[in-house]
Amino acid sequence: MLKGTTRRVLAWATALTTAVVIASGMALIIDSAMGPGRRARALAVIPPEPVLCPGQAVVFALDPPLEDVQWAATGGGEISADGHYVAGATPGDYEVQVAGPSGERG
Repeated sequence: MLKGTTRRVLAWATALTTAVVIASGMALIIDSAMGPGRRARALAVIPPEPVLCPGQAVVFALDPPLEDVQWAATGGGEISADGHYVAGATPGDYEVQVAGPSGERG
């Protein structure tokens, strides 16, 4: 048999552990219930990895389709508001990015 003090310490430790587990579970349930509306969706840029020669063009699209997005091209080339990209004169690996009105990114 355990002594009174040891029994009390173990009882409090058990109660504290139970409270932490319950609080963590509730936080997980609340986060999963509210999460999809809070988190920004990921956008897939199509085509995902085009290979272009300098001066060639491609029109990018989104999956899922979305309006009112902002396109950006890093490094070389230019992209218009409708996703029409023209490769720059310098060969290299470049990135096209898109941002949606609700924080979606691709």
